[in-house]
Amino acid sequence: MIPPQLSLIVKNVDLNLDFEDFCSEIKLLYPSVKNVIRMKNKFQSYIKLVKLELISSSVREELLNGKKIIIGYIAYDITEYLAPATVLICSKCMGLGHFKKQCSQIKNTCRTCGDLVD
Repeated sequence: MIPPQLSLIVKNVDLNLDFEDFCSEIKLLYPSVKNVIRMKNKFQSYIKLVKLELISSSVREELLNGKKIIIGYIAYDITEYLAPATVLICSKCMGLGHFKKQCSQIKNTCRTCGDLVD
């Protein structure tokens, strides 16, 4: 598993592009690219963002500093990949790390003032 800190996002990659050719060209130009993944939205439809998972932090920094990557005579913008936050918040006690179902607190906590309520 490659940590998300070593990933980059390539923007505006055409949905009609031959993705296999795109992947092989990236891996040919940058051997430290381990995986090339077309991103999906919440409806599981492909979008114009592609995630590159790298095994070298120096190549990642080099690409980020250049701000663009040229694949098949097209220049694509590159940005950092920021992994989605996965924070569990209990709606009963407003605590972190669990949901209401697992909450051991007997009374509810007010969302506004933080006092215990019935």
